[in-house]
This record gives sequence, structure tokens and C-alpha cells, in this order.
Amino acid sequence: MIDAQSILIAVLSSGVTGGAIAFVLKRFVERSIEHKFRMIELTRESELTQASGARSALFEKELLVYPEINEVIYRSRNAARACATQSTRTRSALRDFQACKIHLTENLFKYQIFVPDPEFRALHRLKTEMQEFGVLLDEVTRSQKVEDTPVDPKLQEVASGQLVERFATIDELYQSLVPKLKEAIQAKTGIRS
Repeated sequence: MIDAQSILIAVLSSGVTGGAIAFVLKRFVERSIEHKFRMIELTRESELTQASGARSALFEKELLVYPEINEVIYRSRNAARACATQSTRTRSALRDFQACKIHLTENLFKYQIFVPDPEFRALHRLKTEMQEFGVLLDEVTRSQKVEDTPVDPKLQEVASGQLVERFATIDELYQSLVPKLKEAIQAKTGIRS
């Protein structure tokens, strides 16, 4: 028959074996869970780093757009002023006006991504005014010596008067846009001048 000592040894050895197996399984499960959470943590950390880098790059690009906008509207206004009257209209002023008008037109929709809607609408209006100013400027500067497309001097005189009016509108838009652009960049950066 089985004596008490054999029973005790069997119970103790199976208890120790069961405890050892439970301990090993517990450690395995803990390590497995730690590993999975560490992998999730590393993945999230990587995603956050990438997102932060993308936001930082976008923010830098946005900060560079505002000075560009300010420069192009300043140069546009000055070129339009130089072309508005016959006494200040030179070939270099005409070339500068055309370059500014083209730059503003080509880059306007790039600016839309970064500029708040009211300021974008004002920029769009400035672009439209610049284009209309350009049409009037083309009429005023057309040579009267071309025989197949005669120029009406009266029409040129009217267009010349409208150039001055268009310049006044361009100047008003410039004067209203600069403070708005400053406010927008201050709002984005939190820096007050």
C-alpha cells in the first residue's frame, strides 16, 4: 500500500512542478506583454516624430510664404506706382510690373494654403486689380505708329486716367493687406512685434 510519505512526496513534487510551470508561464506572458507594448510604444513614438517633423516643415514653409507675399505685394504696388503716370513710366518699371504681376498670378494658389480666407480674398482682388492695371497699361503704352491697328489717342487718354484710379485701388489693398498679414503671422507664431 501506499504510505503517507509517498503521498506527501507525490503531492509536494506535483505542487512544486505546478508552481514552477506557473512561474515560468507567468514570466513568459509578462515578457510577451511587455514586448508587445514596447513595440506599440516605439511605433507610436515614430509616428509622432514623423508627424511632428511634417508639422515643423509645413510651419517653416508657411513662415517663408508670408515674407514672400509681403515682398511681392510691395514690389507690385511700387511697380504700379512707377507705371501709373507718364512721367515715371520707364522700360524697367514696365518690366518690373510685368514680373510682379506674373509672380503674384502664378503663386496665388500656393498662398491660399497658408493664408486665412479674408486675406486670400484680398490677395486675389489685388491680383485682379494688377491684371486690369496691366490691360490699361498695355493700351496706354501701345505705339501710335502701328498702321494695321490704329490707336485712338482719346482712348489712351481715358485709359491713362483709369491707370491712376487703379493704382489708388492697388495702394489701398496693399495698405490693408500688410497689417493683416502681420496679424496672421503673429497669430501663428505667438510672437508680437
